[in-house]
Amino acid sequence: METSGTKIGPLRRGRFFIFFFLYLLVYHVVVVNRLAPWSVNRLTYSVYRVDYSFGFGSKFLPGALFDLLFGQRTSEKATTIFCASLVVIIFAGVSFLLERFMLRVRPENRNAALFTAVVFLSGSYTFCIYTRYLGLLDTWWLLFSILFLLFLENKRLRFLIPAVFVLSLLIHFSALVFIITFYSIVLLYRISVAGTKRERSGLIAVLCVSLLLTAGLFMFLVLYESRHIVPMEEFHNKLLERGESFFNYWDYSIFHIWEGKLFVPESVNDIGNPLIKFAALFYYQAKMALGIVAGKPGRSIAVTLSALFLLLPPYLAAARFHRRRCAGQTGALGRICSFLMIVQFPFVFCLGVLFGMGIDMTRYLTHGFTVTCMCLLYVLYSDPEANEMFFEALRPLKGSMPTAVWFSAYFLTAMDPLF
Repeated sequence: METSGTKIGPLRRGRFFIFFFLYLLVYHVVVVNRLAPWSVNRLTYSVYRVDYSFGFGSKFLPGALFDLLFGQRTSEKATTIFCASLVVIIFAGVSFLLERFMLRVRPENRNAALFTAVVFLSGSYTFCIYTRYLGLLDTWWLLFSILFLLFLENKRLRFLIPAVFVLSLLIHFSALVFIITFYSIVLLYRISVAGTKRERSGLIAVLCVSLLLTAGLFMFLVLYESRHIVPMEEFHNKLLERGESFFNYWDYSIFHIWEGKLFVPESVNDIGNPLIKFAALFYYQAKMALGIVAGKPGRSIAVTLSALFLLLPPYLAAARFHRRRCAGQTGALGRICSFLMIVQFPFVFCLGVLFGMGIDMTRYLTHGFTVTCMCLLYVLYSDPEANEMFFEALRPLKGSMPTAVWFSAYFLTAMDPLF
């Protein structure tokens, strides 16, 4: 409903959905992919050739769902159609949520809100990687994020939120850092602004169950995933039986082999303490990744610094907004949420320096910045006073040359996730 209280017809109400949806499609066809057809590549195609017949662990869920729907005797073209359809559905879901956001904004702030939404939809560090590498595992996190927000806003469906936590972790165990942080921060924020004690208690129960299930599954994956997956030779043979000979991704992510060399000693698999084993995996993964950076430091530093040039202005605007909110809040939980929303991106950036600079820094920055944007938009959607404060701070930027230069560079940049 419009904030003015006037009734509007369905076409006028849907104008924002239509704009955002068409913007995403045109932007990804013209700017991101330069009119090239969307298509899975060897890496992403191999993701949909693996299912739970290979064992139980993270990363197998998309292939298992694909196998359930279409079977494994299918073609690269069929996989491309499936993955492209998934992305289009996600674009529709994002457009629907942004429409709800726009209808909460006062008419005089609509232009600033529209600019904020377009920044979120553009550039290399939110949605770009999902059509540059069509079928990327991480695409499913977007779908689950949309479901999470829809469930959160529907009191009857909130009991499904723990399933979203678990399914996200089954996509990839790094969900714990990349997307489960978003779910947890937003749930905490929602608890801090809950209108009644009953609602607050229900949200606390949902968060506690979600975190307990996530922690249990994560410890299981750390301790036992390697024992529940077939040996590497059998893994390769099963892939070959399905017509797939691209082993590189699975050798790296499952068997810890990079360029033919084992970078995690086999003795690590025998560690029984989940915290010690996780620390060992953390150490050897970082050691391998930093070794890659040492081999090509110029490229790694250039990618990171150019990303910081593009991302610092919007991140600092969001951080300043959360800092102002934090200073004006009386409740401890609200201040904690504002603090978490500020430090989330620097935390992911530091992890990217440790693990991603030589391999997939763009992917790390994408997840860090996307969560920054989604947290900001959710607060603006939920809090009319904060909404007004943020858009008031944006007004001086209207028509300024530095903003135009920055946005032009941001708009025209499209990076691969593995860069």
